Amino acid sequence: MKPKLPVCTSRKVERILRGLGFVEDRQKGSHRIFIQPATRRRVVLPIHNDDLKPGILHQTIKDMGLTRDEFHSLLLGKARDRRAA
Repeated sequence: MKPKLPVCTSRKVERILRGLGFVEDRQKGSHRIFIQPATRRRVVLPIHNDDLKPGILHQTIKDMGLTRDEFHSLLLGKARDRRAA
């Protein structure tokens, strides 16, 4: 059984994205588009004041190329060596 997705805000997810080497490419309305320059991986992050819905968070984690466990570890601040190669 997979662990439940944590409840988090777009601000926390943005912090993780930047830590993984993603940079903000542009913004359209309430959505920021991040690009990882080395891999050209793209992540669209909705910027709202509320917590992200589970479906949106799940898709964002998938777009980042992470597993739920990896994301949870980053959310808790555990060190992890993930190079963009």
